[in-house]
Formats: sequence, structure tokens, C-alpha cells
Amino acid sequence: MLGRAFRAAQGGRRTLLEGMVQLIRRHPGGLLAGAFSALVALEIVFIGSTLGLLPFAPYAFGLAVVDALPGSLSSAVIDALQFWAKRLLEVGVVGLVLATGALGGALVAAGATRGRAVLVAAIPWALSIVGASVSSSRQFDPVGTTIASVVGLAAYSAALSWSASRLEVPADASRRRTLLGLGAIVVALGAGGMFLSSLGRRGVAVARQLVLARPPVVTVAPFASEDPAFDATPGLSPQLTANDAFYVVDTALFKPTIDASTWRLAIDGHVDHPYDLGYDDLLAMDAIEQVQTLECISNPVGGDLISTAKWVGVRMADLLARAGVRSEAYDLVMTSTDGYTDSIPIQKALEPTTLVVYGMNGDVLPIDHGYPARVLVPDIYGMKNVKWLVRLTVENYDYKGYWQDRGWADPAVIVTNSRIDVPQPTVAWSGGPLRIAGIAHAGARGIAKVEVSTDQGRTWADATLGREINGFTWRRWFFNWTPAGSGEAKVMVRATDGKGVPQVSSPRDPFPAGATGYHLVTVRITKAS
Repeated sequence: MLGRAFRAAQGGRRTLLEGMVQLIRRHPGGLLAGAFSALVALEIVFIGSTLGLLPFAPYAFGLAVVDALPGSLSSAVIDALQFWAKRLLEVGVVGLVLATGALGGALVAAGATRGRAVLVAAIPWALSIVGASVSSSRQFDPVGTTIASVVGLAAYSAALSWSASRLEVPADASRRRTLLGLGAIVVALGAGGMFLSSLGRRGVAVARQLVLARPPVVTVAPFASEDPAFDATPGLSPQLTANDAFYVVDTALFKPTIDASTWRLAIDGHVDHPYDLGYDDLLAMDAIEQVQTLECISNPVGGDLISTAKWVGVRMADLLARAGVRSEAYDLVMTSTDGYTDSIPIQKALEPTTLVVYGMNGDVLPIDHGYPARVLVPDIYGMKNVKWLVRLTVENYDYKGYWQDRGWADPAVIVTNSRIDVPQPTVAWSGGPLRIAGIAHAGARGIAKVEVSTDQGRTWADATLGREINGFTWRRWFFNWTPAGSGEAKVMVRATDGKGVPQVSSPRDPFPAGATGYHLVTVRITKAS
């Protein structure tokens, strides 16, 4: 279909590539009109999504791509690209909409009918409908995605009808006015979309006043003063990670905008008294303050997909007690507003340290981290600490969630790991001791010992440990080392958890149950001038 459209527009039998090249060369105004029309379509659908009327349909295709990736491949992508993996996918999906829209505009300029142009521009929208239909996530409803795609294509067709004839003319004052008009429309729609999307952040600001006005009933002891040598070590991770520096990994291509005033958390399944509660109801319960480290199961050895925060929320056990968990209960299934699901054993859900949290580091839970509420489960990798929580369902069988369906481990207990934060790969050495420092983490088992080797594992020495906040957090460490001279050194670290079990030395990829092996850093030591 696409090849025939190009050949018809060009009046002869040309290859698809030749037709595209000719269109780009001969009809730049048509390309611009098509790209503008596609951008209008995207902004119209975006505005609809911020109002809660439509899903942002193009991302359904992106989510289907994520769903189709095997667990080992998704881990490799996250390892290689980190934060940029999702951003590149988002840019790629939007870029596909703009590219096909631009080609549609060029086709019209070349003499093709507007219907054929819309067919070309419809390709990514059709893929989005397919993606919503085949995706195992319920983030995108196929019917809603279809409606959003139709709205987007209608907006594209209308914008193309208006802009194509105005741009495919020689450059003159009229064309310049048209370009200014197009720019004004894009800016106006973009500003409207940004304003509407800011309403979600305004909701967070309102919630902040509610959360901060209600201090926790049960709190951890204030941080004791740590050895100043730790905080004076440049490059060493702080005890607590700032909210804007806390790692983010999730499947959501479009962060949910949730109004706390209408948000409800349902508790159902194999319980005696199913019920739901609102945000104010959650805040009215006895609150728990808990410092805890979260770590992504995709975190490679020495990786930075690990952070620590002070959380505020309520005990999961208190929520479930009101519902009355039945004797046949086996798993608790946690569902996000975007359809993502995962589960933990019911015994784990009933532990007093398993929480539903709404506060983070003295502030309301940020949108990126699950506002208005998320699950916090000690000793379990981050994928099971479900964000944007809307449902807790007690099941009588071993439920497999989103990532388990893709081969990742269940129950996903955090393996003991350690990381070297400093020194840098190249050190100008003045002859005194060099500081080696970093973090170690073992889920809820705590850290009893950290050892450092400066000769690639032939000999080991104990490091100095920082204060243990509790058994749920990382523990900082440092080791002062005086090199024998300039040159290259292979520095390694290993840890022993609070039960006396040493860190696994054999290397293993993150997929399917978390990475193992010792972090090794090559340090080049040069004489300071």
C-alpha cells in the first residue's frame, strides 16, 4: 500500500526508497505541513489524556514493544542505557508518528489524495491499536486506544487540509505568515497541554499539605551522628538519596496523573469483608516511618539502580486485617493504575515492616515514585514494590506478575551486593593514604562485614563500617589504603550479610534473579606533580 502510494504520487514505477527521496527533495513544504499536522494530532491526543478522556495512544505501541522483549534482553537494555532506555523508546514512537505524518503531507503535495496520505499517517496509530490489544498490561484499553487513534487521525486530516496548500507555494510573505501561524498553533496547543499536565503536580502540592500536617505515630529514631570521615568523603553515597536523585525504573511510558481526592484503594479477593478507602482514609490511619533501600533486580554489579529513602505509610497488615484474610490465602496481588501487577506471599504481606507508603524523605510521594501510594516490601527487589497502587487482591494460588511472565524470579529476594563509589579511575597520588569507599546491601539481612582487596582478590582486609540505620538499608564503608607506588591497581569489594553468609563471588547477569559477583574497579595511580 505504501509503495503504491509513492509510485502513484510520483507518476511512475519507482522503488519505495526512490519515491521517498524524490518526495523529500521536491516537496519540502508538504513534508513540513505533514509534520505539523502530525504534531497537532499528538498534542490533541495528549490534551485528551491529561484530561483523562483518552489514552495517549502512540505509547501503546511502545508498551507492546517492551512487553515483547525477553527478560534477558530487557535487562541488557536497562543495563546499557539506564534512564535513557525508556526515553529513547518514547522518542522513537513519537518520531514514527511525525515521520509518517510528514510523508503523508509530501504525498498530498505530490498529487496524491488526502485519503492516501491519511493511510500512510495511520501506520503508527494502527500499530498502537494492535499494541493495546496484544499487550499483557492493561495500561491501554483497546477500545480507548482505538478512539484516541481515530481522534488523532481526524485532527491530522483537518490540519493537513488547512496547511498543505498554504505551504506548497514559493516563499513569499504569505508563506511566512502561514509558517508563523503554524508555529503559533503548535505553541498554543503545547502550552495548553503543559498547563493541563501541571494539574497533576498541583494535586501533589495539595496532598503535600495533608501529609506533612500529620506526623507519623510510630517513627524510627533520629539518625545518630556518623563518623565525620564518611560524610567528608567526596563521591560516597549519602545515607539518604534525594527524591530527584532516586533511581526510577518502571514499565509506564506515560506517568499516571492521579487525583488524590478521587483515588480509591480496593482490598478484595479471598477476604471476608472487601472494601475500599480513599486518600484521606489512608492518612487517618496510624503511620509508620521506615528507612529502607530499594534496588532494581536489573541492577548490574556495581550499578546505580539502588537508592535509600525515609518512607511514611501504613502497615499492609492493618489494611488486610480490616478485610479479614481467609485461611486459604496464598498470595497478595498488587495492581497499579496502569494495569501493572505483581505479588508477594501473604505471609510477607502481613509482616509489620511491609507498608503502603505515601510519603518520601519528608515530602509527599513524588509522581515518579508512585503518587499517591505505593507498596514497600523489605528484602524484595523493586519490581514488587508496586507504584500508583489501586488494588490489593488476596488470591489462593501462586500468582505470576508482569515480570514473572517474562522469566524473572519469584519471590525475588535481594542478593548480597557491594559497590565501590570512590576513588575515581585515575588518582593523582601525593604519597599518603587513599580512601576507597562505597556501599553494601543485603535486603533485610543487614551487613555484618565488608572486605576490600587491592590486588585483585589475592588478599583481603576489613573495611570500616558506617552506622547501621536498620537491617533494611545499605551500609556505607571505607578503607584507607597506601599504595606501594604509582601504577595500576585492581580494587575489589565483598560483603557478608547479617546472618554470616558471604556475598556470592561467581559472576551472574541480573536476569533472572539479580546480579552476583564482586565489583572490581581498575585504578590508575599517578604521582601528583
